[in-house]
Amino acid sequence: MKIIVATITALFLFSFADSISAQPHQKATETDCYDQLKGNNYSRAIEICTAVIAEKADSAPAYRSRGLAYIATGGFENYSQAEADFRKCIEFDPTDKQCHYWLGYSNGVLSNFSEENYRHDFSDNSRDDDSFSWEMTEPASVNEMRFAYREALARNDGYSLLRLAKIENKNQLLPEVKAGDVLYNAYLIGIKYRSPDLLFNIAKYENEAEIIKTKKAGDILYEAYNFSRDRRDAKTMMNIAIYENNEQLMTAKAGDILYEAYLTAKNKRDIRTLLRIADYEDKLDLMTNINAEQVRREALTFYR
Repeated sequence: MKIIVATITALFLFSFADSISAQPHQKATETDCYDQLKGNNYSRAIEICTAVIAEKADSAPAYRSRGLAYIATGGFENYSQAEADFRKCIEFDPTDKQCHYWLGYSNGVLSNFSEENYRHDFSDNSRDDDSFSWEMTEPASVNEMRFAYREALARNDGYSLLRLAKIENKNQLLPEVKAGDVLYNAYLIGIKYRSPDLLFNIAKYENEAEIIKTKKAGDILYEAYNFSRDRRDAKTMMNIAIYENNEQLMTAKAGDILYEAYLTAKNKRDIRTLLRIADYEDKLDLMTNINAEQVRREALTFYR
């Protein structure tokens, strides 16, 4: 009798387990997708979001969460995937401001990458001089150059003076003014207005051309660094750290400067700069007290 009962019990349990396994799995939801992202489980978030999208192709929240998971993972291919996801998010929900923001961010990052040359030149990551206040074409004559120089001085336009210094150093249009004098005037304006970005760009060019007799590139770069600290300019501080890592012009260590940029960006809740710092740290490994993954997690925490 005990044998029969045991057999029936075993058959019942087998049948019950089989019926459970035969039931369909619970479908993944947009909430599940977001919860995995929030828990920093990026691979799992991508997997669940993909499942949600397979069931509901117009799920803007799933595209948004998957895009953010790709960004948190980093790398050219993942940023490309993120860009595509944010475009889909906007396609299905044009009012989603977060997806508009992150699409702009991913586009900006991708512009610094190239698929053929993934390890791009980190020493030249700042904006081009052409995006500064300079609006006229390159002066072609002595009179045009004189006029442009006078106008830039009158406007206290340091960025235009920087570009004019480059033009003068190349073409030698002004017999009465040397390129180093033009660049030095740009430097004085940078000091007057405490402009870390302007001074950073002047330091870079002085390091290349060596045309200012009274100032060394390293000294100018250090002044740019100090002003970036005073003004809590995390972006310029980050650029200085990357440049210093290549050129070694100052006594300050590149890793320490980058860590300070990270702290400044964190305090300002500057998500874009934090993610850029994470990208650079991935490649250069400069900071000793935090890694790129931790920086990305903190950036996405501000988003959430």
